[in-house]
Amino acid sequence: MESLITFGAQSDTKWGDDDFSQTFFFLIPEKQRTPVYIRVFDPDCGSQNDDLKGSANNTTSFRLYSGAGTFSGPQARDPRPTNPVPTGRLLKSQTFGSEPIYDGKWYTFSPLNPLED
Repeated sequence: MESLITFGAQSDTKWGDDDFSQTFFFLIPEKQRTPVYIRVFDPDCGSQNDDLKGSANNTTSFRLYSGAGTFSGPQARDPRPTNPVPTGRLLKSQTFGSEPIYDGKWYTFSPLNPLED
């Protein structure tokens, strides 16, 4: 199974993660009327699916934004944004540490109303 990796802020940038974050854009069709579900597999830190280089002493945060400027804002596509707060309206936020309850399981951000701006 292929996975995406984001390293903690104390990691060596030689591993390829220079800002310890990743941004993904989801485009919801304009005619979508039913709820949308975003799911993350095994979102916690320190389990069997994590590529540890020492102890798991960090957290991972997921934030979902929507609205004007979320995709088109000047920093939205910048690989090294200087503004730590994205443009748009925060819909959901969740931070995970080393909670075994999420090992090998899905976490669902739900439901997201596609009619909300």
